[in-house]
Amino acid sequence: VPLLAQSVVRSTFRWGRIEQPSDWWLPGFALAAALAYAFWMYRKDAVELKPVAAKLLTFLRAVVLIGLFLLWLEPGIHRERETLQSSHVDILIDTSSSMSIADGSPDSGTGTARLTRALDTLSQPSFLETLRRRHEVRLFRFDRELKEIGRLPRLAEKSQDSDTRAAGDTPPDWLDDLSPSGEETRLGDALAHLAEQTQDHPAAAVFVISDGASNAGVSADDPGMLDRLKTSVYTLGIGQTDQPRNVGVERLEVVKRIYPGDPCRITGLLRHVRAEGASVDVELLVRPGSKAEDTGTGEQIATQRVTLPAEALVSVPFQHVFTDLGQFILCLRIRSEAGGDASDDFVEVPVEVVDRRNRVLLFAGGPTRDYQFARSVLWRDPTIEPDILLQTGQPGMSQEGKRILDRFPTSLAELAEYDVIFAFDPDWKQVPPDGQRLLEQWVAQQGGGLIVEAGVVHMGTALGGWTQDPDCKVIRDLLPVELQRNVGVTEVLAYSGAEAWPPAFTEEGWNAEYLWLKDTPEENVAAWESFEGIYSCHISRRAKPAAVVLAYFGDPSLGTGDERPVYLAEQFYG
Repeated sequence: VPLLAQSVVRSTFRWGRIEQPSDWWLPGFALAAALAYAFWMYRKDAVELKPVAAKLLTFLRAVVLIGLFLLWLEPGIHRERETLQSSHVDILIDTSSSMSIADGSPDSGTGTARLTRALDTLSQPSFLETLRRRHEVRLFRFDRELKEIGRLPRLAEKSQDSDTRAAGDTPPDWLDDLSPSGEETRLGDALAHLAEQTQDHPAAAVFVISDGASNAGVSADDPGMLDRLKTSVYTLGIGQTDQPRNVGVERLEVVKRIYPGDPCRITGLLRHVRAEGASVDVELLVRPGSKAEDTGTGEQIATQRVTLPAEALVSVPFQHVFTDLGQFILCLRIRSEAGGDASDDFVEVPVEVVDRRNRVLLFAGGPTRDYQFARSVLWRDPTIEPDILLQTGQPGMSQEGKRILDRFPTSLAELAEYDVIFAFDPDWKQVPPDGQRLLEQWVAQQGGGLIVEAGVVHMGTALGGWTQDPDCKVIRDLLPVELQRNVGVTEVLAYSGAEAWPPAFTEEGWNAEYLWLKDTPEENVAAWESFEGIYSCHISRRAKPAAVVLAYFGDPSLGTGDERPVYLAEQFYG
C-alpha cells in the first residue's frame, strides 16, 4: 500500500552568498570602493582623451566590475519541493518458538502463551486506536526474517483503501501469520531491515514486542542502530523475570569410537534452575544404532540418584565396558521431582564399537627423548600401529613406525585413519591454516584424540613462535590451557629448576585411570608418591573454563592452589 503523499513545488530567486540583509554591507562597501577607485584612475589616465572617450572607458570598467560582483553573489533560481507524507508507526512482534511458552508461576510454568498475551495487547482498542488517531500503523512479524503482515490506516482514512486491514474487524488469518514457529530471534537483523526500508520516510516510532534478547544475527545493541532508524524504539517485554524451575540434560560427553573390553568413561552434564536440593534419577541407556528413531529409549545400563547442589551445572560420571561390536546410541535420561520443561530430559550420542589396532600419529618437532621413548613403547605394543611425522627428519631415514610421513595430513579422510595424534612440541607454523582447520574438525566432529606435549624449542619461543602467531589460533583453541600472549623478550615461558618435584594431582587426576601406574587406587597413589619428580614445565596463564586440571607442577615457590602452573589438563572439545 503506497504512502499517501502531496507535493508542492516553489521557485524563488536567491543570491547564493546572501543569507540575510546584513550580509549586503561588506560586499556593498567593497563594490563602492572598487567603483570609486576605477573612476579616480580613469580620470587621471584619460586627461589627454576626449571627454566622450574618457566617460565611455570609465563606464565600461564599471560595468565589468558590477558584472563580476553579481557573478560572485551566485544568483540562481532555487526550487523547493515540500512533500507531505502520512505518518506511520511500526510494530514488530516476535514469533520465535519461545513465544509459545505458557507463563504462569515460576514453579509451575503454566499459564497463557506469550504470543497470546501479545495479541491480547494488540486487540485492546485503547492501544491501536490511540496510535491510529494520528498515524498509520504497520505490523510486522520477525524471527529469522522480517515480514510485514498488515497495515491499519489512520481512522480518518479507514475507507480510502479497500485492501487495508482495519482494527475492529481484524481478519482471523492474522493468527496464522503470527504462529510462533521461528527457530531464532534476529532482533538486530529485523531492525536493520526496517531501517533500510524506512530510510527515506522514518517511522514516528517503533514498538518491539518480544520475550527476550536477540540470539542470532547482528547485535541489536549496535549504538548506530537508532541513528539509522532515525526514530525512537519502545519495547514491550513479555514473559517472566524469574526463570521457571527446571532440570535438564546439558550434554553427554563420550568418545565416539570405543574398543571392546576397554572401560569407557561417560560423563553427563545436568543444568538446573532454582532446583537446589531436588533429587534426580539419572539413567544411562543404550540401544542399537538401527533404532535411531526411538528417541529417549533403550536398555538401562547404569543409574544414579543425584541431589542437586547450589551450582547450576552438575557432572554425573559413568563407566561402562562394551563387548559387542557395532553402532550404538547412548542416551542420558533424567527423571526429576522438580518438574519443568520436558523437552530437555534426555540427550543422545551415537558411538561405534570397533575391534582393530589403534592407529597413532607421532608428530614431533624434533627427536626429543620423550618422542624416542613413546615411539619405542608404541612400536612394541601389538595393539597399536604408529606412524611417524618428524619435522627435522631427512628423506630415507629409519624410524620405528609403520609409515614415515613427509607432510601433515591434508584431508579429513587421511586424518580419519588415526585414533590419536601425539604432538611432541611441533612447529605448528609449518602446518598450513587449512591443515589446522582440518585438525580442529577431526577433533570436534569425528572424535579424534589430540595429545600435546609442550617443549622449549617451539612452544617455548617467546617471539616469532606459533604461540604468538595469529594464524595458529585454531591450535591454541584446541588446548585446555590459555597460553601466555604478547610476551616480551625477557619473559619466561618455561620453568626449569635444580630440584625435582612430583606432580600435584587433583582429585580428577587421581580418578583418571589412564594415569594409573598400578591396578588399585591405593597402589597407584603409592607408586606416584615414590616417583622422584620432574624438573621443568611450561608456564601457561590458566586452565580454560571447560578444562579439567589433572595435575599442577609441584614446586610451591611458583604458587599455591589454582595459581600453580598447570602440568596436566584435558578438555572435551566439540
